[in-house]
Amino acid sequence: NLAKENSLLQEWTEIAQRAKDGRIKLLGIEWPGARDNNRWAIDPVSGNHWPQSVYCFRIPYRQNSNFGDIKYVWEIIRLQYLQPIAALAALEDNEELAQFCASEIESWIDNNPPFMGVNWSSGIELSLRVVSIIVVTSLIGEKAFSKTQRHKLLTSLATHGYWIMRFPSRFSSANNHLIAEAGGLFILGTLLPSLPDSDHWAHYGFKTLITE
Repeated sequence: NLAKENSLLQEWTEIAQRAKDGRIKLLGIEWPGARDNNRWAIDPVSGNHWPQSVYCFRIPYRQNSNFGDIKYVWEIIRLQYLQPIAALAALEDNEELAQFCASEIESWIDNNPPFMGVNWSSGIELSLRVVSIIVVTSLIGEKAFSKTQRHKLLTSLATHGYWIMRFPSRFSSANNHLIAEAGGLFILGTLLPSLPDSDHWAHYGFKTLITE
């Protein structure tokens, strides 16, 4: 009803304003300096930064007291906080919000080079990020991105697909992780057929989802 719609719009508006002000709140924690490029690797509780220039599989992220709890870093890098902002931008045809979403995605890409840092360590996180990026870009449209940003975006999505396919979850992780990875590859391969190996990703993702 109208009351629920107004309440949802108010919530989206508040999320957008907080994010623009650099006050991203996830898991009950507000990120310090959330417009700083270091936000993609900071533990918001301890203030420590996870390494960003070390090969992803060389970083021991399980129970690592030197940096903090990896769940916080992996929460923000899913980029799910951008989805309600993109929805609001689409609903209100708000170019400023659309460009904000585009700049946040570009910031993540620029500050997380392929295969370096903990943000490339887990296939499920890559897949959830792929879905978020596709949802956001579908909502705000191509016009929100410059030519350079579009190139970065497609290159990053192709790299995500390659890395998810290269290191599928096995053994004890072959559960919700495997499902998320298959879903991400299916969506990526289906919706972006121009990417290299998209047919293979879509086929693998579909077959794995059906099998599981």
